[in-house]
Amino acid sequence: MRNGAAVALGVLVIVGACLLYSLEIRDSPGGADRAQHDIDKHGLANTAGDAAPEAQRTEAPPSSQNGTATEAGVLRPAAQPRSPRAILQEFWGERWSEVETEYLQVWCVMLGEPNCLDSYDSVVCDPWDNVIPEVSTLLASPDQDEQRLAHVRNFVNWPDAGQLTPSTLRSALRLPDSVALDETDVWNIDALVRQDISSLELLAIETRELTNAAVQQMWERGNFERAPFFLPGSSAADALHVRNVSSNGWAIRITLRRSDWASIRAAVEQADAIRDSQATKIREYLSSR
Repeated sequence: MRNGAAVALGVLVIVGACLLYSLEIRDSPGGADRAQHDIDKHGLANTAGDAAPEAQRTEAPPSSQNGTATEAGVLRPAAQPRSPRAILQEFWGERWSEVETEYLQVWCVMLGEPNCLDSYDSVVCDPWDNVIPEVSTLLASPDQDEQRLAHVRNFVNWPDAGQLTPSTLRSALRLPDSVALDETDVWNIDALVRQDISSLELLAIETRELTNAAVQQMWERGNFERAPFFLPGSSAADALHVRNVSSNGWAIRITLRRSDWASIRAAVEQADAIRDSQATKIREYLSSR
C-alpha cells in the first residue's frame, strides 16, 4: 500500500472519475515530447481476465453488441447507473478486499475530503452504452485552433518570437543560473537553431494528424481501457501517445504503442534527432563564448 504522499502525487495522473460528467479530453504525447505515461500500477495489459485488473478492454468495435465487452473476465457494464464501488467490486470479485482501501484513499484525495465514503457510493457512473456515442463524437471532432497550437508549442518547446528573452530561453533549455545569457546570446542561439525549430513545427503538425487518425482507429476497433477511474502507476515504456477521455463517469484511455505505429514512430525519432542536433549546436555555442 502506498503512503499518503505517494497517493497525493499519484492523483495528479488520474485520468477520470465519476465526478466528471462533462466531456473532457487530455493528451499525453510520448516519445518526442519526452512525457511519461501512466498505466495502472497493477500492470494494465491488452488481454482480458486477471491480466487487466481495474480497467476493462473490449476487443469488439464499440458499435457492436452495444459496446459491451464479451471476453471471459472482462466486466460487462450494467444497464443502470451504478457507483464506482459497485463497478470495481464486480470486476475484482474476491480480490476486492485486497485493493479497496487504496481505491478509497485515491478517491478521497481526489475529492479533498478525509471522509468520503458516502460520496463513493452516491456518485453514479452512467451505463457504458450511454457513453459510447458521446465519446465517439468527441474523438471524431477535429482539433480546435487552441488545441493545435498547444500541441505545437509543447512539441517544439521553444519560446514564441514575441516572448523570446534570456529568462524564457533559459527555462526552455533548462539552463542553471550559473550559465549567463544576455540578449545577444538569445538572438545568436535562436538564429543558430531557427531551421531546427521550423522543422519541429512541421513534425508537430504531422504527428498530431497521425496520432489523431490512429486514436480514432483504435477506438473503432475497441482497443482501449475503461474504468470509473484509474489508479496511478508506472510508465508505459513503449507508449508513443496516450489519449485520455472522461465522459459521464467513465475514464477511457487509448494507448498507441511504439511497436504498432511505424509512421508515428518514424516522425518521433526524426524529431528526437533534430533535438539532439539542436542541443549540440547550443552547447557548442555556449562553450565557445
